[in-house]
This record gives sequence, structure tokens and C-alpha cells, in this order.
Amino acid sequence: MPPVTGALIVNVGAFLQARSNDAFKSVDHRVVATNTGPRVAVACFFGPSGPVVSGRVYGLIVKDASPLRYRSFTVAEFLGAYSFDGKPALDCFRL
Repeated sequence: MPPVTGALIVNVGAFLQARSNDAFKSVDHRVVATNTGPRVAVACFFGPSGPVVSGRVYGLIVKDASPLRYRSFTVAEFLGAYSFDGKPALDCFRL
């Protein structure tokens, strides 16, 4: 798909992919820079904090007829699944 001038692109994360049962897909961040015109990128990270992180279990937020693709997890489990070995964190929760 060709770029759209003035478009806003939102890349959702793996947390939303798991909770939406793949309705929203996480993507690897890749950029092809050109020498024409300015390019602005802003990273914003949102997540639970405080008592929510302590032990709340997160599961599916989208109800559809699809089979469940991920098990429920806590934020601590989810953050602990990230590593630098190239293995996607979502693989740890896939059913």
C-alpha cells in the first residue's frame, strides 16, 4: 500500500493483540526513510501501573466465534516473557 500524505499510523502492541484474540495485530516497527520532506515519529507507551500490576489477570476483551488463541496472564507474566533472543513474547501465551 502506498503512503498516504498526512496519515496517522498507530501500531498496537502485543498486549492488545493477545487481549483482542488477534483482531488487532502487533507489528514490528520498520521504517524506510527518504530524503524528501520531514518525517516525525513519536513513541507513546501506555500500560497499567500500581496495584493493577500486582496480580490482576487479563484475558479476552473481544467476543466472537473464533477459538481462543491466547491464555490469560498477569502484567508481570507478560513483561517477563520479553527477551532479546528474537522469540516473540506472544508465543509464551499462545494456546
